Amino acid sequence: MVSNRRWESASISGTAGDSTWDAGRCKHYRVLVYRALVMFPKSASPVEVDALIEGIASSFSASAGFQAMTRSAGALMGPGAKAGQVGWILEADFASLDDVMAALHAEGFLDVKAATESVGTTIFLFEFTTV
Repeated sequence: MVSNRRWESASISGTAGDSTWDAGRCKHYRVLVYRALVMFPKSASPVEVDALIEGIASSFSASAGFQAMTRSAGALMGPGAKAGQVGWILEADFASLDDVMAALHAEGFLDVKAATESVGTTIFLFEFTTV
């Protein structure tokens, strides 16, 4: 299993809940989360996107290590939305790389994945932490 914590070190005064002191420096863990990001094209129909998101949500939420899922609500905004080809965004967070990889290769997701890719979606997988 891949750890979802990394040792970080910083000069910090005071105490933190998940910290230990080492010669005047505070060492603490930064929790890493693994995110699957699915971007649906503007050309897909809203009804089709809703059905695909429901299928993905059903599959991912049944997977080990699943933490949370969010989707864009309403039209995308900002400079990238004007010229971009993306109409909807879905994000799903998992506790570890093993968990997200298992979810992406689960039998229940493979059928949804094929349908999702047929409308021209882009799927990213990345690790993130707080700044």
